[in-house]
Amino acid sequence: MELFQHEQLWVGLLPSPFGVLEVLCGEGAEPDQGQLLFIERLCREAPDALGQVRRSGFRLPFLWRPIRLAFNDEGRLLVQFQRRFLGKRVGLFLDEHCAFSLRLADIREESA
Repeated sequence: MELFQHEQLWVGLLPSPFGVLEVLCGEGAEPDQGQLLFIERLCREAPDALGQVRRSGFRLPFLWRPIRLAFNDEGRLLVQFQRRFLGKRVGLFLDEHCAFSLRLADIREESA
């Protein structure tokens, strides 16, 4: 994943079967290593996780494409989707729509 800093926010560009996703991964002097490890494990252990979220969250999943991944204050991963024709954006939490059970807190405990 290619990382760069935009103002104080760290942004990664992650290739996926749906196109390049923007990954928000921390702010400040360095990106959040726990978030980067989480995304790495998600890609390795659950390559169809985004497809599962898309199929679970939308009646016509082919009309929606994932565009961004971001963690909230609770450490939950939000997947933001954009409707292909109208541009409407909707966010869905990974843990509510996918069988991937790892939490950001688990990663942080492992690396501590």
